[in-house]
Amino acid sequence: MYNTEIKENYLHYLVSSSFDFLGPYTKELFDVAQKFEEQVNSDIAYFSEEKLLEVYTALDLKSINVLRQKYILSLNKYINWFQEKVDKTVKKNIISTEKLYRCLSGTKVSWKHFSKEAINAIISNLNQITSAFIVYAIYSGLRGKNLEELILLKESDINLSDKTVAVHRVENDSIIVHRIIHVDDMFIKLAQKANAEMEFYDDRDRLLGTYENSPFILKKRTGTPQISEYAACRDYIKVMHSSVKSRIDRLNSRKNTYENLSISSLHNSGIVNYMGEIQNLLNYNPLTDEYNMVIKSVAEKYGVSIEKVKKLVEENNIM
Repeated sequence: MYNTEIKENYLHYLVSSSFDFLGPYTKELFDVAQKFEEQVNSDIAYFSEEKLLEVYTALDLKSINVLRQKYILSLNKYINWFQEKVDKTVKKNIISTEKLYRCLSGTKVSWKHFSKEAINAIISNLNQITSAFIVYAIYSGLRGKNLEELILLKESDINLSDKTVAVHRVENDSIIVHRIIHVDDMFIKLAQKANAEMEFYDDRDRLLGTYENSPFILKKRTGTPQISEYAACRDYIKVMHSSVKSRIDRLNSRKNTYENLSISSLHNSGIVNYMGEIQNLLNYNPLTDEYNMVIKSVAEKYGVSIEKVKKLVEENNIM
């Protein structure tokens, strides 16, 4: 083993800990990692994401659950100990579910959803900020009936101090706040730029028209039939839902773009990737109360049922 004394001390510590069951997996991980550690003259605790993926591939596993619940958990526990006993500056790597799938052997992976990297690539290729915001907002959890949560969003609903958004829906012809969600810097940046965007262009950057002034981030195009946002909010949402859906359909129909891009696939991708990030970070066991709490919080963030989150978790072997 590389850094033999340190690793033997850790294995000895592991025997007397509540994670003694990880001993065999930790030892195997150390043995497999040795050649990679010698290549870069560095302990696995310092490995980059790229180097860790090489180690995980060398483990020759077929199940992402085994990879996560035995080997990644083993590494994370080792890093916790390493931070306390050797170097407190060491940090863990959080690797996306899609990248972990690529480490598996003998398995043809059919990735049903878009990774965060794919979402970023889609956004970077769009010449309209409003379209980019629509993609990212749905991915981040805004949906609701006829996309009402996205359509009713105003920049004033965003709390910059704690990076939260007041999400609205229609109830008895009134617009009410029904949940608060956390968002990231990308969401806020795109929302602010989309709110300021007053012109729209075609794919060749030719000016096609302008947007009307509106308190909402997503605005109607000038010349479209006037609808009172508050007096007939359901009709307004219906009109705007058609506009948003058309944008997504146009993105999906472009040559050399991503297949199966839809409102559902964007929203589900957000759920799948968010759950994957939590699992990589916290290594929750599916049988614990903590796991059920995570499922509940994800369901609340994305405005879906607990059953739907569990189904997506099972379909994509997240836990």
